[in-house]
Amino acid sequence: MKIRKDRLFFSITDEKLKDKLLDLDINLNVEVPLFCIPDILDGPWESYVKKIKSVLESKGLACGMHGPFYNLEYHSRDPMVRGVADYRMRQGLRIASALNSEYIVFHSTYSQLAAIKEYYRKWPSEAIKGLEPLAEDAEKRKIPMVIENIWDDRPDALKGLLAILKSDFVKICIDVGHINLFSKVPIRTWFEELSEDIIHFHIHNNFGVIDDHNAMTDGSFDFEKFFNLVDLFNIDATYTIEVEKLKSVEDSIQYLRDKMILIE
Repeated sequence: MKIRKDRLFFSITDEKLKDKLLDLDINLNVEVPLFCIPDILDGPWESYVKKIKSVLESKGLACGMHGPFYNLEYHSRDPMVRGVADYRMRQGLRIASALNSEYIVFHSTYSQLAAIKEYYRKWPSEAIKGLEPLAEDAEKRKIPMVIENIWDDRPDALKGLLAILKSDFVKICIDVGHINLFSKVPIRTWFEELSEDIIHFHIHNNFGVIDDHNAMTDGSFDFEKFFNLVDLFNIDATYTIEVEKLKSVEDSIQYLRDKMILIE
């Protein structure tokens, strides 16, 4: 398994560092997390876009973007709730377009905690109500929306969603840290069910208790098995090292070098 450096991004989840990513001495593509934050979305976000583009273009680097996600239940049966999600997510698409972002990440809103059969059965068709118009917007802008597993305990809901939606601009981001926390099925099952639509990965680690966003070397997730599966299913994807601390980025890059996975 090999990852070309131009296919690798980094992002830092620490609120104190989110607006300082471009000042860090890391010569790597950036997945911009700033536009998850409502205060920035409601402020002069254009100034952030201008700075980000200027810095990255001067270094010959690319960007991805994590879209808004706070309380955005696009699957809600309440049209007023879906309206809020639609507004914020369209705002995210507009910003991603201004950034020339290679993709935008949106969260899955599926929750295993509902524990109601009707919820599981209806989730894909309810989610379509919110995502279908957004998929049309994404296609016009030529920006793939990648839906990230959050609390999903299995890939069924995401597979059902894609089976109904059938859009070339709605694909899957597998977050391995979230799988380590919430999945009730082996990681191979995620690949078996979703491999044709996986185009992005979030890579970070934890010990199966808290979503720590640790370095790849700091947790219980089996990255050797993961990369073997990427090879086995022949997945061509981009990757984001999505961690909390600067040192965790450095440690993760070193891990990829030590395993001879990163091509520089």
